[in-house]
Amino acid sequence: MPGYTPGMTFAPLNQAMEEPLRESGCWAWTPLVHSLNPCAYIGMSFLNREGLSTFPSLPVSRPDAPPPMAGINLELITGTVLAFEPNAFVNSTRMNVGGTVTVTETGCEELNTFACRMHVTR
Repeated sequence: MPGYTPGMTFAPLNQAMEEPLRESGCWAWTPLVHSLNPCAYIGMSFLNREGLSTFPSLPVSRPDAPPPMAGINLELITGTVLAFEPNAFVNSTRMNVGGTVTVTETGCEELNTFACRMHVTR
């Protein structure tokens, strides 16, 4: 996560997480990134949501409704713990990986590596 330091807002981080969805045409169902400490930031994507029609049983009031966002304009502070959960649907197949970092005075420190590997199940 080079370039993300205390004082930056959460919005550009969420936008960076959306970029692969934008490039691929995929869509996401769950948050792309959220905070664990403090529990104040939630970043989701509104891109390509027409894919929701593939799953009529998903609890969505309106596929065109914006996804929930919390703390999108809050500043990242030293000690904030962020969970990255990039996820994407291609038709009815979903991919979800993740990792956790803490914001330090000079950037971010990765806290795990195991969840950053893809595990394929069918």
